[in-house]
Amino acid sequence: MTTNVVNERTVRRSAGRGLGLLMVVAAMASAAPARAENAGMRVIVNARNPIAAMTRVDVSKLFLGKSDKWPDGSVAAPVDIAGRTQTRRLFSQEILGKELVAIENRWQQLIFKGEAVPPPTKSTEQEAISFVSQNPGAIAYVSYAVDLPAGVKELSVR
Repeated sequence: MTTNVVNERTVRRSAGRGLGLLMVVAAMASAAPARAENAGMRVIVNARNPIAAMTRVDVSKLFLGKSDKWPDGSVAAPVDIAGRTQTRRLFSQEILGKELVAIENRWQQLIFKGEAVPPPTKSTEQEAISFVSQNPGAIAYVSYAVDLPAGVKELSVR
């Protein structure tokens, strides 16, 4: 009789663990698509900017100080997000083609040589969005998790 009680308890405990593990796996699987979608970033410009699309190389030139003009000749005003946020890391990798640390080191060298100044930074993505909405030549990047107001549009980057 004792053997049956032990076996019954063991079976219940094992089944409970299996169900718990199954619930954890199911929760992770259902959360994964939302995280993946929100993990990306997009480049934004002022809604009045006539530019709808640019190459990755041309956007990179604006943020690396190699160009300060839009294709139509107007002045561009790139703005970075301060710190080492996931959005900034993605932008550095996907658009600038380098790790964030390499970009930071590059700017330190240029500053030390007196050759260039990096784009100004905003503390949050919301501040970057606000800056872009108030400045016709502005360009920034934000995560897909944030909503864009009417004064801002997404720039197609090829």
